[in-house]
Amino acid sequence: MQLVLSHAQSELSPLEIGRYALGYVELADAGRGKKGGLSEYARQIGKSQPYISQVRQAAEVLKAVKTITHPQFRLLLLSALHS
Repeated sequence: MQLVLSHAQSELSPLEIGRYALGYVELADAGRGKKGGLSEYARQIGKSQPYISQVRQAAEVLKAVKTITHPQFRLLLLSALHS
């Protein structure tokens, strides 16, 4: 979290934020008024919780696509996601 909070050189890219959320932010129990998880991470870095969820999902896709080794299939998946 310190890397995200103290990244003074430039703002992290959305994918970097999502990769951090995927790898280090534990999902908390959902519910109105509950603290922790993605909501707390979003509050700490000044972003909305829906935005953090979206970039976390993008990081999940990237992680899955990186495991695909066949180049044509990988290109097909990436182009479908981009459109």
